[in-house]
Amino acid sequence: MPAVVLLLLFCALPLGAAANEILTAVALGAALLLGDRRQLSLLAPVLLVGVTLLVSSAGHGWESSVEALGRTWPLALLVAVPMLADPAEPRLRAVELAGLWMAAAVGFVAAFQAFQEGVPPWVSPQSGPFSHHLTLGYALVPAFARALHRKEFGPALGTAVGIVCSGGSGPLLSLGVAATAWLVGGGSALAIGTCVALAAFVFLGMDGQLHERSLLWTAGADLAVDHPLGVGPGRYREMVGPVQAELEEGFHFANHAHDSALQIAARTGFVSWIAWGWLFVELWRRTDRAGRASIAALAVGSLTQDVFGDLEVMRALSAWALLPFIEEPEPTLAVEPPAEAPPAPAEAGGAA
Repeated sequence: MPAVVLLLLFCALPLGAAANEILTAVALGAALLLGDRRQLSLLAPVLLVGVTLLVSSAGHGWESSVEALGRTWPLALLVAVPMLADPAEPRLRAVELAGLWMAAAVGFVAAFQAFQEGVPPWVSPQSGPFSHHLTLGYALVPAFARALHRKEFGPALGTAVGIVCSGGSGPLLSLGVAATAWLVGGGSALAIGTCVALAAFVFLGMDGQLHERSLLWTAGADLAVDHPLGVGPGRYREMVGPVQAELEEGFHFANHAHDSALQIAARTGFVSWIAWGWLFVELWRRTDRAGRASIAALAVGSLTQDVFGDLEVMRALSAWALLPFIEEPEPTLAVEPPAEAPPAPAEAGGAA
């Protein structure tokens, strides 16, 4: 039963919000009923993230509390997947393969749609089953990292094509970071990708994009400083408008701060940095090389976009980075204990 639930979960990851929500609920329910509670290794940081969200929502009405719970919900997979892990289950390898091929299929469909329209992805970006084209790109990055590090080049090609067809420069950079991590490791790829992202934005300043992002970042930072406990999960849009108007008359972009760190601080306060930092450190420490590549790739994208505020992307990262918990252990050769030496024959004559 756990293997079936995990198989459905990983196949549903590239199928958009509705399938993600339903299968997350099924996975968590199965984990609570059938799972091994000794595997609740990430429960503490997940709960701390949830507490910071709920604390920031206090006093802002029921809707803000519901928003806080909704933003904690994608992290349920960090609890459910390890609980469902059973290394003795021989079918768990099929979970990864099926999920990778499903992600590849989504990528190829996006490519086919782009081909039908006959225009480049940056002119007509593809969103596939997701709500936004950037969600498609970022949600396929962890699947690409898994496929590449397992040398499953068919799914790797399909997911890479889907990322390109999403038409976003951020996912394209994350794709490059994930590929670089295959060669030099996640930590080095994170450092290289950060430098490339910052340099690229400096050179893009001539077309006005840097000016726009600097206003968004400044407004997000000002809001975070003025509200050290956060404005609440559902109040960022209404609170940031006046701050942006003070910076530049007529400028308005209330969706998010275009930076995950600033968005987390403005929404849930600076204490939430500790919670999220603890969560990512634990996840980085417990996952494998492909999981670290996924975290590094999305972290680079989060410098200029609110990647970790996208619930579907967080759900995909949570599930794919936990695959090492459910993979079968490497077989070990049994070593026979050395045979005991036969007792020495007694000497003739006995003791004097």
